[in-house]
Amino acid sequence: MLRLIRLGLVIVLALILVVIAIANRDTVVVQLLPSDLSGIFALNFEVPLFVLMVILGGGGFALGFSWEYLREWSIRAEARRAKKAAQSLEREIKSMKAEQGVEEDDVLALLK
Repeated sequence: MLRLIRLGLVIVLALILVVIAIANRDTVVVQLLPSDLSGIFALNFEVPLFVLMVILGGGGFALGFSWEYLREWSIRAEARRAKKAAQSLEREIKSMKAEQGVEEDDVLALLK
């Protein structure tokens, strides 16, 4: 059921994007430098507006994803350190139990 809902949403999103692309298929001139410098470096492109919208939207998404990834770097590093510490402590507990010859819980041993 969830797969059908997801497929339906993807189809609706694709239709919306197609309609937007059809409505914005006129070409626009993109100047990468101000007009004063355009004589030196002619960096002018004519592209359909929907292509420009997709490129800028994807670039914004990539920039936001990269920003969040770098912002959360310290949180992930701390989680890795905590996981390594927990694994180290678990190994130490197992080795101490093996040294003492105690394989079961002390409380359970008292109940027997």
